[in-house]
Amino acid sequence: MQSLKNNLSWGIVGQTIAKGEIFFYHLLLPFILGKYSYGVFALHWSIGLMIVQPTLELGLSQLVAKWTGRGHRSVKILAFRYQKIAGSILLPAVIIIGYFLGSDPILIFFLGLHFFCNSVQQVLFGVYRGMEDLRRESVVLPVQNLLSLSLLSAAWSINLTEPWVAAAGIAIPRLVGLIWLFLEANKIKSIDIKNGGINFQELLKEAWTLGIVLILIQMYFRIDTAMIGYLVDEGEVALYNSAFVIVEGSFFLPSLITAALIGSLSQTDRFLSSFQKGIKILSISGFLLGMLVSSSSVWFFNNFYPPEFSKAGNLLQLLSWAIPLVYLGTLMTQSLVALDKHKIYLFLTFCGLLINIILNLIWIPEFGATGAVWSTLITESFVPIACGVVIFQELKKKINSKHL
Repeated sequence: MQSLKNNLSWGIVGQTIAKGEIFFYHLLLPFILGKYSYGVFALHWSIGLMIVQPTLELGLSQLVAKWTGRGHRSVKILAFRYQKIAGSILLPAVIIIGYFLGSDPILIFFLGLHFFCNSVQQVLFGVYRGMEDLRRESVVLPVQNLLSLSLLSAAWSINLTEPWVAAAGIAIPRLVGLIWLFLEANKIKSIDIKNGGINFQELLKEAWTLGIVLILIQMYFRIDTAMIGYLVDEGEVALYNSAFVIVEGSFFLPSLITAALIGSLSQTDRFLSSFQKGIKILSISGFLLGMLVSSSSVWFFNNFYPPEFSKAGNLLQLLSWAIPLVYLGTLMTQSLVALDKHKIYLFLTFCGLLINIILNLIWIPEFGATGAVWSTLITESFVPIACGVVIFQELKKKINSKHL
């Protein structure tokens, strides 16, 4: 438990600072770039997040953490091999497509650099997570995000307002952070502590499943906004987004806690105790935060936003109860990864997305953003319950096998 406490201490401080910095970075972009340049950057950024990043990452950080936690440290070499192959094919293809579509090549270059560096960086973070050590991640992220803010301030001071400025401001610090991590990771011996392990083909088989899940998750959290815009209007989109952004800002906490737990969850003899700790921490923290956001939501929008956003306070009051559901859902899905249930994880994520789309089609035309909120709450209830059933069945099998 002391290891978990130390990891959470490092992680909470580092992640809180890093998330605050990058949030402030994106908050400043519209003021510095202007409406048009910011729109160009945001469009390319969103496409990259939905296609390029998941393809390069493929959930490898989770798998590296899992196999490192089991004593197979050489798995990072296999992950780098995939990223080298994928990067050499995907990034030139993106540049060529961008050229024919008339995109700014400098913007495409820096976005590609960011997504590639970020995916490799996540693999290295996975190594340390598997070793139950979040210290380096908690230092590198805040430092590189501070560098991003510094570069953005420098661009502002000389009146640089091109879209590529936003991409360069996050890509260059990611490259610096990656070099720093490589120097630190070279100190780790890649010799496996345990015999056996995983080969390249087996890693890809696991990774592709998680990669599809990542793409589905990107759609999972963004499909509501797109459907509101299509089925209602941009006014409802603004209300829903302004509420959802606040809720989404809390999602780093369950990711942080599961990152601290993934190493022990991946070990059969430690899974149950770590899972129980995760349930306690995430259920209590999620409930308390959800209650806090719900109780202050109407006051917040009435006092800090223009009058036309007052309805968003009521939306946030309801949507805030997705927080404890997402917290538990994160633990459940990552536990499925630790139990090697990747296909079930994929299937349940797809089912959640499908449920969300169907409910949106039924409720959004009649209830607008409120209908999207209710569909989100129902979907977020489905995920932890369905995953929990699978996990408890798996635990029951293991308990029964011990008694035979």
